[in-house]
Amino acid sequence: MKEQKGKRLNRKCVKSITCRDGADWINQNLYYGKKIAAEIPCCAIFSSQAYQIQKNPTSNTIGIGVIRGNIFESYGISISQEKLLSLYEQIIRKLLKMGYSCCVFTNGYSKDIQFGQLLSKRLGLLENVEFCLYVDSGEKLVQTIASFKALITARLHSIIVAYSLDIPSIGISWTEKVTDFLKLVGSPQNAIQTDKLEDDIIITALEQAVKKGYPLTTRKILEDKVCDKMTKILSYIQKE
Repeated sequence: MKEQKGKRLNRKCVKSITCRDGADWINQNLYYGKKIAAEIPCCAIFSSQAYQIQKNPTSNTIGIGVIRGNIFESYGISISQEKLLSLYEQIIRKLLKMGYSCCVFTNGYSKDIQFGQLLSKRLGLLENVEFCLYVDSGEKLVQTIASFKALITARLHSIIVAYSLDIPSIGISWTEKVTDFLKLVGSPQNAIQTDKLEDDIIITALEQAVKKGYPLTTRKILEDKVCDKMTKILSYIQKE
């Protein structure tokens, strides 16, 4: 498989490669040290501008982005669906006691929705908790996240959309890509590793993220990096 990918990526028609992470590995293993692949942030950091949607500055709602129940076990991490359900429940109940409203949401993946439904049954009819499990478009996801004050989520693209809207997010890190993105935007402390998945730790991190926000200088650097690379790619197309 590696050889097949190597042949495809070394064709003359391949002018440039961008990736969210892993560029060093690609350059070393597929291009023998040549710097062909470049890392740039996911273009979803511009989703707020693309859909012309802004955050609600007066919101008191914390978004709770759920993920499929067996996500950790499928990556060899011994965190069961029951433990994950219990974690989400404890977080929501504590946030409600702190005076927040909560909205349980998904990015639209069917197995995430199934987990959200299980969480709904577990919570029962709690006041100030709503469920936005069904998302049928990118615009709907951006609109949903724009209504939050902050969010706790395990899905990377929820984190990226939140960043585009300048909404603090805490990432439950089941894979390095969640951690890597939060490092990239200058907020590595917002990634919660599997050995620290406790409600108090996550809520404390959320409060700190709300106070601190994102580094402004990092945002400008990342946006310029994406724009510069996309301009270069467009130049290849124009030459053809």
